[in-house]
Amino acid sequence: MEMEKISLILIALILLVSEISYTMIDISFGLYCYGIVVAGIIISLIFTDQSRNTRQLLQAIMILPMIRFVGSCMPIRELSPFLRVPIVYLTFFIPVLIVFYYSDLDSFRVGIRKKGLYLLPFAIIFGAILGVIEYNILTPERMVDELTFKNIFIGIVNIAVITGFIEEFMFRGLIQNFSKNVFKKSYILYTNIIFTTMHVVWGSYMEIVFVFLTGILVSFIYLKTKNLIIVSTIHASINFFLYIIYPILGVSLFI
Repeated sequence: MEMEKISLILIALILLVSEISYTMIDISFGLYCYGIVVAGIIISLIFTDQSRNTRQLLQAIMILPMIRFVGSCMPIRELSPFLRVPIVYLTFFIPVLIVFYYSDLDSFRVGIRKKGLYLLPFAIIFGAILGVIEYNILTPERMVDELTFKNIFIGIVNIAVITGFIEEFMFRGLIQNFSKNVFKKSYILYTNIIFTTMHVVWGSYMEIVFVFLTGILVSFIYLKTKNLIIVSTIHASINFFLYIIYPILGVSLFI
């Protein structure tokens, strides 16, 4: 088990190096590094004897480079985010569902349940508050010029719901649950190291700190509520206010 932990930590470090390389050095070099991650995991799954939990965790982590492969290699970089985001994330979601289907998890254990849904309004408000903080860190450009019904609807579906649910299904639903029986007490830490690594692409140290602390908080909320819909709503709310609402309003924490 200790060797399995060491190998998983090593993979997390290589994943971090890949993301840093992709973001700060050269996209092509970063993609090569991600290829090494995928190849290493495949070799490990084929030629080493591991527990079922470790194998499932490795299979989930192996999917993460697909976000960069699809985003960089498909001819979609010039598309608007409203088109680019669903193409990348829905493509990414296919192997996520395959890993989930062949795992020991089911929809109830992942947290797709009715219990606790009364917290949804609080999840939206909480996400809006966190979105203010992240907006002041990133100050992203406007995705829309005005808040029409059409722009709000497309923003909710494409930018909020798709990214929020798919990322939470991946990180909280799969990786957090798979790593629980491997890392025991430190599984939330491991989950959010991986989660934060995939946000290094923003190239902001403050954003890295924000994502890590927010991820830890969301993981504990998921642990307490056992409801993936609640944490997905928080994530979706952050994204919606960050990219659609606040760039129009120009909300600032500073006078």
